Amino acid sequence: AALAIGGALAGTILPQVSATLISLRPRVWGEGMAALEIALYQGLLLVGTLGTLLYFYFTTEQGSPMPTAWVKIARGWGHLGKWFIFITFGAIFGSMVMSRISLLLSRLQFLFGDWLGLIP
Repeated sequence: AALAIGGALAGTILPQVSATLISLRPRVWGEGMAALEIALYQGLLLVGTLGTLLYFYFTTEQGSPMPTAWVKIARGWGHLGKWFIFITFGAIFGSMVMSRISLLLSRLQFLFGDWLGLIP
């Protein structure tokens, strides 16, 4: 079991977290709010990524009646990750709906304007 857990950590979770951590320190520290905005966005990305990973890891009960403080923190952070997933899926769905409506409107404009000549 320890070998499987170690392999899962070394093979999947740690590379994802390290790829997220690389971008926390932006190369361009310009003047003004640009550098601060980049750092805040990257921090939000880190919080969302770790929260999503923790949500998928702590979705089932581990069998202990009283979880430790670290498990409670991880589950709370995982709950925040669930909201990141909801927002992301909602944005993807909204983008898809808007692109489909745009395609429909362009086809209707072609049919009624160019083909039938009802739109001048």
